[in-house]
Amino acid sequence: MEFDESNSTAFDTLFVKRTYTDEGRLTGAIDGKDDYSSPILTGGRIFGMDNIPVTLGPSNNSFMLHVEEKKDGVTESGNYTIKLSEERYDTVDDIIKEINIQINNGPVGINGKIQAVNYGGAIRFRAANGNRSVTSITFADQNSDGY
Repeated sequence: MEFDESNSTAFDTLFVKRTYTDEGRLTGAIDGKDDYSSPILTGGRIFGMDNIPVTLGPSNNSFMLHVEEKKDGVTESGNYTIKLSEERYDTVDDIIKEINIQINNGPVGINGKIQAVNYGGAIRFRAANGNRSVTSITFADQNSDGY
């Protein structure tokens, strides 16, 4: 059975933990640092048999990340839109592969600096291997439409 996400945003579809009914409630996303002091951002949604495959369309295929980095003692930051292909994704790894393709072929400000990984079924963003300039990764807009 395919999970119908046609009326939700990409943020809701990919990162929001679906355990609430009120608009604007806590999404379950966690940002911070990993054991090596690299920035991480983990979506609150865990993908499994009950909510995969997912089909993304024009209303739910893009989301925005806010990334900060420090170069030569100067902090720079920006919001970057990640727009995924409109198609059916059969596994969380398929979604992550597409996110990484769009990061590496997309916005110059984050190209090669961050990556998405599978973190126990959740989508996690972290600094790309070898990158020490990225200091923070957050969702630029954490508002949820609720369910």
